[in-house]
Amino acid sequence: MTVVGSITPTGGAPKPDPARVAAIRYTIVDEAETCATFGENARANLASLNDRTLAETRSGDLGECVLLLDHVRDRLAVLDPARLAPRSGIAGLFDSRSKRLKTFRSAYVSAASAISQSAADIGDRAGALARKGTALETLWVDTRDAITELDAHIAAARGWLANEASAVVEQEPVAFSEDRAPSVENHDADPTGNASETCEAPADAEAEPGGLETEAPVEPSLVEAADGDVAETGSTQATAEPESATIVALPHPLATRLAVLEAVRATAISRLPLLRAAQNADWRTPAALKQICDGVEAWRADWQDALGLVGKRPKKVRPDRVRLSDASTALTDRIEAAGREVSAAQGRRAELEARTSPAKSPVTALAA
Repeated sequence: MTVVGSITPTGGAPKPDPARVAAIRYTIVDEAETCATFGENARANLASLNDRTLAETRSGDLGECVLLLDHVRDRLAVLDPARLAPRSGIAGLFDSRSKRLKTFRSAYVSAASAISQSAADIGDRAGALARKGTALETLWVDTRDAITELDAHIAAARGWLANEASAVVEQEPVAFSEDRAPSVENHDADPTGNASETCEAPADAEAEPGGLETEAPVEPSLVEAADGDVAETGSTQATAEPESATIVALPHPLATRLAVLEAVRATAISRLPLLRAAQNADWRTPAALKQICDGVEAWRADWQDALGLVGKRPKKVRPDRVRLSDASTALTDRIEAAGREVSAAQGRRAELEARTSPAKSPVTALAA
């Protein structure tokens, strides 16, 4: 049987494979229970992907990254290279250069350990964001493929319903006319074909004495009912005619099921842009956070070399305060750049969450 109707889905989606549509089309059985569960696997798969899409686009907490960046900035600010300079006045007479260097080295080791730990945590957050971007891309592809599969079921159902409708139209309606009405046989007819005489008297004939008298027409009279009401009786009492019943044609169970499948498809189509928006919201953040990890490694290398903590420590070390200050400034600039990027990502995330969150009712808005 030729499949009637177009298999082109709405929304600009590509056409499903005609062979797949035909294979699904010939699995449809005209039974109410079977039609009620048509395409359930494809529907359930796409509905699950829709839920995952909503969950993934709403989850994007970057607050921990902000806290880690602030922690690195605070610990870096404690290490001021100006503390290596000798104090002026009488206090400088009792402040040896070796003592200042030893105290500054101790402060550096403590701060560097905390900064390195925070940098490792920042690297973990950057990796998680990168993996999430890959997961969002995979989810987008899976959703697109699930929509294509559901489109094949929808096209098959439309074709089947179109064929059923055309088959009903092509059937010639059976009409009964009065000429075809069966005639009532006259059982009193004479076998010879002559009509038998009837015993009815002419209308104008008088009744013979001793015969049956014709009853006079009964006039409607008012009689008192048993409960005191007045009712009209008589042979001419009219009876109410029943009202004509309106016949409503119910939709085919497959047509009802088709509406359910199309609703799930419409939800998936509307959520596909959310996946791209979630990817765009964070796509530069992992690289910015990775810059912090690289910056911390460069900062530690410069400071260890400048403070004489690399390899065999020399007896006399004169730390280059300018070099130490430049290394700290470079790391601080990276922290500021990463902070701006994280703040921008948070703004994009907030906008995306506002698009996916249900609108508040007037009562809820007033209570808030």
